[in-house]
Amino acid sequence: DSSICKAAIHARILGNTGGLVTVEKSPGQQSYTGSTRNGVTTNNYGAWSGSFVFRASSKPPTPKPTIVPTQKPPVQATCSTTARDLQDSIALVQCPSDCTVNGRSVWGTDVYTDDSSFCKAAIHAGILGNNGGLVTVEKTPGLSSYTGSTRNGVITNYYGSWTGSFVLHCSSKPPTPKPTKIPTQKPPVQGTCATTARDLKESITIVQCPSDCLVTEQNVWGTYIYTDDSSICKSAIHAGILENDGGLVTVKKIPGQSSYSGSSRNGITSNNYESFSESFIFHNLEEPETTESTDEQAQLIQLVLG
Repeated sequence: DSSICKAAIHARILGNTGGLVTVEKSPGQQSYTGSTRNGVTTNNYGAWSGSFVFRASSKPPTPKPTIVPTQKPPVQATCSTTARDLQDSIALVQCPSDCTVNGRSVWGTDVYTDDSSFCKAAIHAGILGNNGGLVTVEKTPGLSSYTGSTRNGVITNYYGSWTGSFVLHCSSKPPTPKPTKIPTQKPPVQGTCATTARDLKESITIVQCPSDCLVTEQNVWGTYIYTDDSSICKSAIHAGILENDGGLVTVKKIPGQSSYSGSSRNGITSNNYESFSESFIFHNLEEPETTESTDEQAQLIQLVLG
């Protein structure tokens, strides 16, 4: 029963000049958290029978900071192209086929050394298949150690400290469906600043983080890959996915690592740790597959609530 248009301004999907927005009805929640954003103050509330969320319209009013400028064509890569070869900190690249068995080696898991083949790393990460396709490469700081693993027919290597890294994101129109789509019929889990991945029942879960987790006492271990007893919402601020006013984030549980590297980012200092049994990483929200193939339905859904 909230005002859609006022909520869209609060969610930073529209400005005060209005515009197009897509509304999806969703089940009611046990509680609702109020906040002040973009000149609009929302209210706390208890249980309610029905809710709604926003999906990005075909013309989002503001780009997210990690979106590759669409006017630039994809970089044509080979199986041996590395993040060091890219001029921009975030680049959309076109990978060729058959990189499973061709090209340079890969060091790391989910976070890779910047001299690794990113096309082979994209197969390892499950973002691309061996037939190639579009993937977004984001350069990130170096880590004190990298963990090797075997995934999707690609074996990556362990390595110690290295000066530069990269992570991968799906392109706006991925050529093949990812195996880790989020079922949109499930409402977000209402998290607290103390919620951890261990508290989640599903291997992939959308979590609603509250505000003001920046100054709470919960601990975080790792960088980009976190121990599963770390605070999810505090880790999301550390990773630069959320700000201190909270919002939606997608958590994916992954196997434990042999070591975790701490760092100071966005006002949060995370800790180093040795071998641990379970981990988690963050993913962007994506639009579920449909049988239709319009341009708007092929776009990634970005819930810009943070």
